[in-house]
Amino acid sequence: MTPDAIENSGPITAARALERLDEARRLLAAGRAQAAADLVRRVAETYPESYQTWVLLADCQAAVGDAAAEIAALESALDVSPARGRARRRLARLLLDRGDLRAAAAHFQVLSDAEDPPSPKLLLLLTRLYEGLDEPELEAAAWMRFVAIDPSRGRGHDRLAELHLR
Repeated sequence: MTPDAIENSGPITAARALERLDEARRLLAAGRAQAAADLVRRVAETYPESYQTWVLLADCQAAVGDAAAEIAALESALDVSPARGRARRRLARLLLDRGDLRAAAAHFQVLSDAEDPPSPKLLLLLTRLYEGLDEPELEAAAWMRFVAIDPSRGRGHDRLAELHLR
């Protein structure tokens, strides 16, 4: 079914929404990212509570090269399902790439708080972000979590001492 046929086929039912999403995936795979994004956006307007629809829209926007729209779609996906780590990690990386350190740090913090124990790599990233943001208390908290997981890493102890001397 072509996008125009789907568009003109009457009210969007759940079955038609699934057809549209399948068609959007085919369009995206065929390199027609903007057409796919337009189709998914129409589904998202009707079914805004669908996490997968928002993620597919983010995929389409990434293929189009519209980082702002990709970020907006991922934020909508997380509004629907805040516990989704993959979407949050992707959003945090996009924000980091755009230079929005504070927003990226907030999302990476949520990810590290959800892990038990948190990933040392993620904690090191947080320490660098908080250092760049001049947030010594948050940086120290990340270092404390890091050395609790990996006490043999001298850098963590050294930096914690520096922060405490401040």
